[in-house]
Amino acid sequence: MTNKGIGRSGGDMPALHGYGITEPGKAEVLVVDTYRMEDGLLAEHWGAVQPLPLDQFGNSRLM
Repeated sequence: MTNKGIGRSGGDMPALHGYGITEPGKAEVLVVDTYRMEDGLLAEHWGAVQPLPLDQFGNSRLM
């Protein structure tokens, strides 16, 4: 998957938000990954993927 994203780090809950293209010419998706760290180790992970609305395909200002 080709993707672009931004991250947030702070405390014990870092997160990544981005979008990607699973295959050229296929639907773009929005992706959010949130992590909970404990004692410097990964304790939990939550992820969400949502198809990008058709009218937003190719929008370079998503984030």
